[in-house]
Amino acid sequence: MQYRSGADLCRSPPCGPHRREGRVLGSPRSQILGETGVARSSAGCFDFDAGDALDGTIKFDHVSHVTVSHLSVNSGQTAAVQIVGSTDVTFDAGSISEFGAGAGGLVSIDGRSSTVTISRSTFSQLTWNQNSVGVAVAAGAQHVDLASNIVSDIGGGGITATGASGVDIVGNTIQRSCGAGIALIGSATNTFVENNLIEDANPATDYTPGGAQSDCASKSFAWAPDIAVDAASASGTVSDHNDFYSYGSDNTAPYSWVGATYSTLAAFQSTSGQGTHDVTDTVEAAKLPYGGPYYGYVDAMLVAGSAAIGAADQSAPGALSDVFGYGPNPDCGRSPSPTRICWLSSR
Repeated sequence: MQYRSGADLCRSPPCGPHRREGRVLGSPRSQILGETGVARSSAGCFDFDAGDALDGTIKFDHVSHVTVSHLSVNSGQTAAVQIVGSTDVTFDAGSISEFGAGAGGLVSIDGRSSTVTISRSTFSQLTWNQNSVGVAVAAGAQHVDLASNIVSDIGGGGITATGASGVDIVGNTIQRSCGAGIALIGSATNTFVENNLIEDANPATDYTPGGAQSDCASKSFAWAPDIAVDAASASGTVSDHNDFYSYGSDNTAPYSWVGATYSTLAAFQSTSGQGTHDVTDTVEAAKLPYGGPYYGYVDAMLVAGSAAIGAADQSAPGALSDVFGYGPNPDCGRSPSPTRICWLSSR
């Protein structure tokens, strides 16, 4: 990923005084390994330089206490970032894209991993695929923080957690496609869904054609509600302070909860007792360039009049500063208000 002149002043360096210089390896798969009998990578905080990109995948394999920041990962058939049997792993301020037709998550977190943070990063799909999601958290995973990310137009959905515990999904901007922006299934427990901006993919902004509601209908794919929580996960989930924007005449349902779909936020609030501070937005966010080396746009920069401005719970579990290090962020979604914006990408 490359940054425009002056952007280093905007980005938040997570390593601080413990920074190590990151280096992109020549292999199409870069592994940070910690298994017995395998060359061990010492724990540390690896901060990559502007312009560093890995064409392949990065796998955190049975490691602990590792942070990788400011790295662009561009994958084909498999998950771009794989976290397997690891603890205390952070991927921050990066760019993740998929240009093949692989299924599953662009980021996959297996059921043996815990204390994982994916933050302040962008997710994009260069070949639209209804079987992919942005982040897939498997059953058994614990203490996962998915915060202040942008997930754009990924066919199968934005974030899916299946039977995981302690997942905080907070402060993300999700421009969803056919699948739900956020899906919790299979006895997900102690889960918080807060401060997210969830909006429809649309033909005016989509970088990858095929993700708008009309496209999904033409392919006979269902158009899921923005947030879907099944019966097994509902009792262990708190959802609040989220902002919903429905494009044009889409009339997207904000929630499916315990098998019932709610076409309006008011109906959901009165029936479920959840989403008390959720808001419906009528103001489309402005386009923000993102990704890279493959650049696109996403409606992620809030503009005056948006209901998302000032609607966030700044004390929500897992809440971080926004992508540029400002915080706590008072607005729903990842990006700050236009008065604080710095551009993510350059040519």
